[in-house]
Amino acid sequence: LLEKEKAMHLYNRRSEFRSDFCQLEETDLKLEEERRQERRKLQQQIYRVKTNVGKFQRSLKNAKPSQQFVQKLKDLMEEIESSITSFKNQQREDYDDLAKEEKTASQEMSAFDKRIDSWTSSALPL
Repeated sequence: LLEKEKAMHLYNRRSEFRSDFCQLEETDLKLEEERRQERRKLQQQIYRVKTNVGKFQRSLKNAKPSQQFVQKLKDLMEEIESSITSFKNQQREDYDDLAKEEKTASQEMSAFDKRIDSWTSSALPL
């Protein structure tokens, strides 16, 4: 019932909120798609690490001690370490970007709050 009422007001062509709502809806859809892409990217990276670890485990089960076997294990371990390091670095960069965005948003909200407070205090009769 609430959804129906919301849709009636927001999708009504004569509604004053329609254009603003449409912009917000487009932004929301864009952000949702970005989140889906990020989730797929993370799943691919984790799958890559998991696959390499699985190869390493299978190699250990079929262990035949030799110089070639040791070199193969070393190569697999380096590949696993490299993919984990790459994943960690990417996550660290993403976290830092999000922290910067959060700080900027917090500063903007604080400035906006101060502006509203100044409007409110100037509008009140003395």
